[in-house]
Amino acid sequence: MKKFYDKLIFLLALLALAAGCAVYFMQSAPAPVTSASMGDHPYEAVPVPDSSASDAHWPMAEAPADAPDELFDVFTPPKIWLDTETLEFVFQAPYVDRRGDKPIPFGVEFVDFAQVPFRLQLQGYVEEDPSDATKSLLLFGDAEKGERVRARVGDEKTEYGFKVVDFEVKKVVAADNSITREAKATILDLQTNQEVVLVPGEILMTDEYTVTLQATDVPDLKFEFSQAPESFEIAGSQYVLEEINLEEPSVSVKKQGDGENEAVTKKLTLSKKTNTNTVKPVAPSPAPAIDSGSDLFGF
Repeated sequence: MKKFYDKLIFLLALLALAAGCAVYFMQSAPAPVTSASMGDHPYEAVPVPDSSASDAHWPMAEAPADAPDELFDVFTPPKIWLDTETLEFVFQAPYVDRRGDKPIPFGVEFVDFAQVPFRLQLQGYVEEDPSDATKSLLLFGDAEKGERVRARVGDEKTEYGFKVVDFEVKKVVAADNSITREAKATILDLQTNQEVVLVPGEILMTDEYTVTLQATDVPDLKFEFSQAPESFEIAGSQYVLEEINLEEPSVSVKKQGDGENEAVTKKLTLSKKTNTNTVKPVAPSPAPAIDSGSDLFGF
């Protein structure tokens, strides 16, 4: 019985295969080719009309009479930017070649400002009697001699050129009830016969200073000045340092004119790419007492 069903299934498979082959060969037969005759509709040439060329004039955009540089064109708008030196907007019109109108570089930069500290600084103190600050032992640093000097109120150090006039320590209570101590010593400078107040941990500056100017195109060419006015020269151009402002700090420099260019005066501030206000020598760490290990001048 099993063999009978196998033969039946095999016979059905053969019939299906034969039907599939018949359908394939019937569809792949070449389609009939038909042709159409153009005898009834002959080709006719269509004449092309002659076109006449016309010239059109498109005028360039023109600037207003009251602002000849402010030229604005819709398709080529102007360039507008902020001049960082003058803080004014610059309007550059299209169609204008500005390469020959670039301003001449000023040629000099303000790169350093150094103040000279007073030759004596109060480095610290030892408070022997809290009720009487004048009994404290004071420690001074002498930058010129490179030495430490110990003195009390009333002592005169002629070899170092000063006398201790007074010393006081105040207790200051802050809003949060924290207490700090503020000390200051008053000395008589025997070189100038003037009293000077020194505070530990703070550097007292003198009126002496040095400003450094540098050529823009020649960084190795530098000029140091301690007063104004002063003249100097860079690449054939003459300059005058007219004024020094210690508060900002800043300098006023004039570039002298020549046969082609007028004189220009600029206010220069410290260049961002260089170190700002420096102090000579280096500032000390606060020193509450002489045995704290603090040393202002590195000796």
